[in-house]
Amino acid sequence: MTPCCPCGTLLLRKRWRPGAWENLRDFQRRRFCSRPCEVRARGPRKATVSLRALRFRARKHRQWLCERCGALPVDAHHRDGNVRNNAPANIATLCRACHVAADAELRRAPMPREWKRA
Repeated sequence: MTPCCPCGTLLLRKRWRPGAWENLRDFQRRRFCSRPCEVRARGPRKATVSLRALRFRARKHRQWLCERCGALPVDAHHRDGNVRNNAPANIATLCRACHVAADAELRRAPMPREWKRA
């Protein structure tokens, strides 16, 4: 039996429904007896949004054709380079070639510190 990291309580297999126990592999990997103990040990979870969710939000604002050359297929490009800024005015609809060129132009310009990834 393994003890819970923060409180020292012995971990027991959880019973999910009558006759069904927690998967043995999951039980052997578990380090905390409850969610409050996990939060106490690790700290609260970050309230950040994944890049995948940000890209999905940006895709909602894009048009059908490239704004520069009229080609297909298109990507959602952030004009200011900040992927967290999904305002419709900041989203440009560009084909892959134009998107690469626009990103190259953005890379040449200095980027504000708060936009850089950690």
